[in-house]
Amino acid sequence: MLHGVERYLIEGEGLVEGALIPSALRAARAGPELALRATDPFQSPEKRLLAPRQRFCRLFDKGVQPDAEALIELGLAMETEVDVTTDPNSSIPAGYTYLGQFIDHDITFDKTRLTRGGAADPDATASHRTPSLDLDSLYGGGPEVSPQLYEADGATLRVGMCSESVDGDGNPVPAVPNDLPREDRKAIIGDPRNDENLAIAQLHLTFLKFHSSFVRELRAAYPTLPPARLFRRAREATIRHYQRIVLRDFLPRIVDANAIQQVLLNGHTIFPPMLHDMMPIEFSVAAYRFGHSMVRPVYDWNRFFHSQEGAITQATLELLFEFTQFSGSDPETELPFFGGDTLPSNWVADWRMLFEIEGHPPEPLFVVNRARKIDTSMAFALKSLPEFSGAGEADPALLSLASRNLLRGRLVALPHGLQVAERIIVTGLPHERLTLDQLRGGPHGATLERVGLLETPPLWYYILREAELNGGEPLGPVGSRIVAETIIALIRNSDVSILDQPGPIGLADIPRYSMSDMLLRVNELMPV
Repeated sequence: MLHGVERYLIEGEGLVEGALIPSALRAARAGPELALRATDPFQSPEKRLLAPRQRFCRLFDKGVQPDAEALIELGLAMETEVDVTTDPNSSIPAGYTYLGQFIDHDITFDKTRLTRGGAADPDATASHRTPSLDLDSLYGGGPEVSPQLYEADGATLRVGMCSESVDGDGNPVPAVPNDLPREDRKAIIGDPRNDENLAIAQLHLTFLKFHSSFVRELRAAYPTLPPARLFRRAREATIRHYQRIVLRDFLPRIVDANAIQQVLLNGHTIFPPMLHDMMPIEFSVAAYRFGHSMVRPVYDWNRFFHSQEGAITQATLELLFEFTQFSGSDPETELPFFGGDTLPSNWVADWRMLFEIEGHPPEPLFVVNRARKIDTSMAFALKSLPEFSGAGEADPALLSLASRNLLRGRLVALPHGLQVAERIIVTGLPHERLTLDQLRGGPHGATLERVGLLETPPLWYYILREAELNGGEPLGPVGSRIVAETIIALIRNSDVSILDQPGPIGLADIPRYSMSDMLLRVNELMPV
């Protein structure tokens, strides 16, 4: 969801909408001199109009809302200065952090759903849609409804040209077709949030090219195939390969493998099929936000921007936001791309540094970036995301991504982590809940006790603490179960689905396909 757009239609409750910080506390925190601006800039009518039209359900009973000030203190404590030379990394390549964000956008923004035939579903524009994993963040409404996304052939997705740039010695780096398609800097894509940071923007671009690779392959095999049928078949092939990436490559890195196998073979326990036309609020607001702890403050991005000698500069998280239209705004030019019209060619991703590409390691002196461990600490850079500070926000609580996550859980009255763990135990699933000593022994144990949250730990924090006790990967029992059941339901819900055959199917029965396979097929590991 768009950061700060706090609007949830919850089944049986109606519309839940409000400011993250109660107005009285917000005004008190702002002080007299800022009283006139004591509102959240992300509560504007314009932002609310962008909120996804989606219904949510609850997997567990509502919880009592904790004190907002306590959540703010915990959130700020979770965001600490990170020494990138000693910061403990996971074994997960850093690109999966942003693949997780791409998946999130695919399931939480779809305005118009496509039918199996590739046409827009007319009912979806008038009602709240069923969440699914079918890349409509890529396809929009299809060539007829969203022609701006497609080339004139009605089957190939558009891509954009980068602008020419220079290397560290001033030598030219040629323009290449490796930007999102843009008009007046704005990305013309199915989901504008995929131009929120450069990592997800480059990933979206790769999926555009992935689809078009199937168009080329089908056109060569069936030269007389009409454009509409060509598009439908390419779309179906792209979705099926994407779902295999999610189920066989992404999910096993994040979730305990036993949880995936149990859901595939035995069905859903906490997310019953009768609710599968809705999105679990516990997944959206807590469990799937594990990726925020995986974000690095600095990346080795390509041969121009890295942490080694000879770099133009480091690829900081702030710069990854700057080189997008959605979030970037240079203080001097007040424009993204430092006043340029498109992405400079020297900022094209070198995927060898972000994913493990079989047979294609990074160049000498470079290594694959690893995501930070899934734990209760956030990269310090998340204390002041450009998207928030660029909106004129000054309150540290609303500049902090961790505080916003915790306050969001309060807004929708999530149950606390120990309640959810106990409820999972009642279902009969093998599980042990965390003890108070395990919570107290974490890096924020003193904070939890001081602010009165030790016995009622917020669900998001609890899930991260589970993973932390698990060595930082994968998620623990509560997080794994919620994420596995939801993602598998989303695949089953898709009009094109690799799980559409009757009877149980195990993980090994699904042919493996990985990000390495996809990137090798697109064949642009490092274009410049």
